[in-house]
Amino acid sequence: MTYLSEQCIVCRAATDEEKMLVCERCEDMYHIYCLDPPLASIPDGEWY
Repeated sequence: MTYLSEQCIVCRAATDEEKMLVCERCEDMYHIYCLDPPLASIPDGEWY
């Protein structure tokens, strides 16, 4: 199973893969707009 076939843990949608982030701790997927607070875009470079 690839990351792109997984769903956002919040909304359960498997769409907008380009707007998904993977938690390095638990490996869950999140859309940037499903986070609290939501992100406007994916940050550049490495971030934690």
